[in-house]
Amino acid sequence: HLVASKVDLSADKLGNVEASSVNITDAELVDEVVDAADANASSLNISLVDVANIRAAAIVRIAQGKLMDETVDADKILRTTARIEAAKVGNVKSQRLVVDHGGLVDEIVDADVLRNSTFRVAVRSAANFKGQRLKVRKGQLMDELVDASASCG
Repeated sequence: HLVASKVDLSADKLGNVEASSVNITDAELVDEVVDAADANASSLNISLVDVANIRAAAIVRIAQGKLMDETVDADKILRTTARIEAAKVGNVKSQRLVVDHGGLVDEIVDADVLRNSTFRVAVRSAANFKGQRLKVRKGQLMDELVDASASCG
């Protein structure tokens, strides 16, 4: 639980991979950055630069996984202020990318309940693929930026 708390988090060059080929199955390079049951009357300042990127000569395969899972994951976010900046996150450079039931970047903010809160989210150069062949089956390169689908009034 984050209650009346302040979190200042900065990550640079975290969870990057350079290899001839990469297979990710039911896993992530970077899991939740902030994972809390709830955040109440708190302040979150998160800066991510050059995180969860892959450079591979041949192929990258992602099955039921992601390069970067949620940045902020909480059941309830109440009366909280957050500033989240993400640059160069979840990118792939390879000849081929195959995504099956997965993605490159999951939600930036994922909460069941989001109330009386202020979020400033800036995302630059995220969930990009540079290569020759792309195949996505039951997945996406980038999921929702903010998912509060269970929130109510």
